[in-house]
Amino acid sequence: MAKGKSKADIAQILVAKGEVLAMAVAGLFLFVFLVWGASRWSGAKNPTELAQNLDNKADQVQRKIRAPEVSEADMQDAVLPEWLQKPHKQQPVSVEWFSTTGPQFDPIAKPDTKRENPLVLPIGAYQVDLVRAPMKGYDITFDNQGQARIGVITTKAVNEKDKAKQKEAVEAFRGKLRGARPVVQTQPQPQPGVGPGPGGVNPYGQSGEGFNANAQRIEKALKYVPLDELDKAGEAGELPAMTVIPLRMVIINAEVPYKKQVEEIKRALRLPSFEEAQLWGPLYDGYEVQRRVSRVLPGGKTEVFQDWSDYNYEDKYADLINARKLADHFEDGYLSHFIRYDMALALPLPKLVEELGSYPNVRLDAINATIKKMRDASTKQQSPSDLMTRLTSRPPRKSLFTPQDGATASGIFSQELVGGPVITPPKAAPPKGLFAPGTGGYPKPGEASNQEVAPPIQIEQLLLRFIDVDVKPGYTYEYRVRLRMINPNHDRFKEVAIPQYAKVKEVFSPWAQIADAITVPTESYLYAIDPAAFRKKVEEEYGKERDLKERLQAKDNQVVVEMASWLEQVRTDAGGNREPVGAWVVADMPVGRGEYVGRKQYIKLPLWSSKDNQYVLREVADRTIIGKKDINLPRGWLVDFTTKSVLVDFEGGKVVTKSPVTGKSVTEDVAAEMLIVRPDGKLFVKNSLTDEVDENRRKIIGDWDKWISVVQQRRATPTTGAENPFEKK
Repeated sequence: MAKGKSKADIAQILVAKGEVLAMAVAGLFLFVFLVWGASRWSGAKNPTELAQNLDNKADQVQRKIRAPEVSEADMQDAVLPEWLQKPHKQQPVSVEWFSTTGPQFDPIAKPDTKRENPLVLPIGAYQVDLVRAPMKGYDITFDNQGQARIGVITTKAVNEKDKAKQKEAVEAFRGKLRGARPVVQTQPQPQPGVGPGPGGVNPYGQSGEGFNANAQRIEKALKYVPLDELDKAGEAGELPAMTVIPLRMVIINAEVPYKKQVEEIKRALRLPSFEEAQLWGPLYDGYEVQRRVSRVLPGGKTEVFQDWSDYNYEDKYADLINARKLADHFEDGYLSHFIRYDMALALPLPKLVEELGSYPNVRLDAINATIKKMRDASTKQQSPSDLMTRLTSRPPRKSLFTPQDGATASGIFSQELVGGPVITPPKAAPPKGLFAPGTGGYPKPGEASNQEVAPPIQIEQLLLRFIDVDVKPGYTYEYRVRLRMINPNHDRFKEVAIPQYAKVKEVFSPWAQIADAITVPTESYLYAIDPAAFRKKVEEEYGKERDLKERLQAKDNQVVVEMASWLEQVRTDAGGNREPVGAWVVADMPVGRGEYVGRKQYIKLPLWSSKDNQYVLREVADRTIIGKKDINLPRGWLVDFTTKSVLVDFEGGKVVTKSPVTGKSVTEDVAAEMLIVRPDGKLFVKNSLTDEVDENRRKIIGDWDKWISVVQQRRATPTTGAENPFEKK
């Protein structure tokens, strides 16, 4: 009871005396603030004194500014801090420092299980090569009306069984010619003698003419008949002739990222495994090419002859190679595991005349590394028959991308005549397996595979091969390539995230530009050579023919030049008849001051014989009659090496000096140095010592000497020629 009374008393006091208490507290705070203000007022500085101090300090600053000398203290104050003097170096941040291990999206959100179209990855590493060599092919020309005519040679009569083969051969020829057109020049030709190439000038006009497949050849046992009359020619024992076709090709080999593309398909199609993604592709449908053509004019200015545009390389290949080739070069071994002709990724390489050319090795690091793994793992190499088995397991997109060997392509020639393996296609397609290089065919998307094991070494790249057969000397070529792939979502509207995905039949990779522009160099070179070696050669070859030796020998007022040219063809007479060559041709000849460099020269020139199915040395008559005089002619074939370049002056050659001791005149051969003016007025110097060690010259002369030696040895060994499959045994 007492506690409750105490609380009531406090409340009563506050009600009765509250105002008095509040006034007392407020008065106390007012007193405190008055005391604090008085203390602050008593300690404040004199404002007049404060202003005077500020004026004095301002005067000191002004005097220091106007003073000419700078104190040491000021100098120290002016020194910038170290962090301002040193440039800031940005520390690169590595992606690995911030690598994520969790999901890249919100794990709470609902994932999209619908498909999307896969991205097509572009080509990777590549290599660019220039190949000049003749290929073996059928002697096919077109007349003025565009009708195909084929060269035939006379042989013995054939039996009834072989007539059936002849009929099949005619159909094969017609199939090859379907869509082929007469060859026409599509580019302006370089002016002869304008542009110097590596090692010399372009002294020839022939290199710009281009090989004319319609210029018929001259051979006693050869004639041309319309293709429709090939049956009659076969009955008369006249079989299709084979010739050589000079080729100038830019070859691009590139890596196609097969494994990464499968992983992209796995991602886009929401597939659970890499193996299942392989069943859906990639199903490539070839590739597209854009080309840019330019050239450098004599003044150094670059002229764009054709800007970037789509290049129909398939038609060019069909016209210039496929319609005439006899057989293809088969890449057996490990490289064939990377080639997919059935997806139009690689144009077949035509078979070359082995003694005059070969293809460069593939130098792509990733493919060569995989080949090394396969070799170390003792993986089975593929033979040409394995390749044909793989190709016939499913029809190719176009026969253009199907390699051919001579026996199966024509049905006429024997293995000995063709010079290559006889490949027999399988009677039945092999079992289907995973769509991977080295396996059999490829199943339809989603189809199960009955192949038990996959290859032990996984192929990560495929090989893309592009061949441009329409290139000319003096021009620079640039290329862009993009892959074309069959869309695995085509017509699958219920499975894609957006209906538009299913409407697209083909998807493309981005354009990949080949950074290495290739300039086709001049195919004519001029070198200065040792005159003593030339005199010795003429002496040995024509020592017994005095009048001929005197005409060919270099005079005292002459130097000797060596001219090398890659000839597509050579004129056979005063008319338009020409013979294909497709090789480097070399000739040595003397020249004097003020004379044109080069002339018509007789040389040992092997030409192709359809009758003998090989190169043979053909020679013109070694004597002719001019007026009433019987004139000896050099042995060989007359080739025109004339140019419009002129020899201005030279030093060296045969030099006569007087001995300071005996006073007698001494004649000796010394190194030659010559000054030549080109048709465009520019001068250049050639030196025999420099040209003697020129690597390009050594290779050309070495190939030329080797070719002549091979043909001469063949001539010394009698041969009956190639086997005739229609001859009765």
